[in-house]
Amino acid sequence: MFKKITLVEDDSDCSIILNKVLSNAGYEVNTLSEGKSIVENNFSLPDIFILDNFMPMIQGIALCKFLKLQARTKSIPVIIISSNNQLKQNASEAGATSFLGKPFHTRDLLTTIDAIWNEQKHEKDKKVASGNED
Repeated sequence: MFKKITLVEDDSDCSIILNKVLSNAGYEVNTLSEGKSIVENNFSLPDIFILDNFMPMIQGIALCKFLKLQARTKSIPVIIISSNNQLKQNASEAGATSFLGKPFHTRDLLTTIDAIWNEQKHEKDKKVASGNED
């Protein structure tokens, strides 16, 4: 199971709620109010990123593109969250693993994380079985 999540969310109320939900679900959550620390490479590697799209300085989709271009973060799953549900295609094109439109039920976020984990575990198991382990 994913243990470490980096949540980048500028809305303090949303950040507090998501942090509490994720922490209660057993995750270690590093919460950032903007993406500057990530762009400056001043963060510890998580198992998954959750990025709000509408933030000052750098939006979540641009931050996702940045993460997918970096050797150390390109394989880390990214979930984009946004109040603009029409950004789903943009998020996918940026390399996001998943997209959730706000408002969403926190259960949907936890289900999305579980689905990503199961998919990655399945891919890893296939590599091990075929002898193509990285």
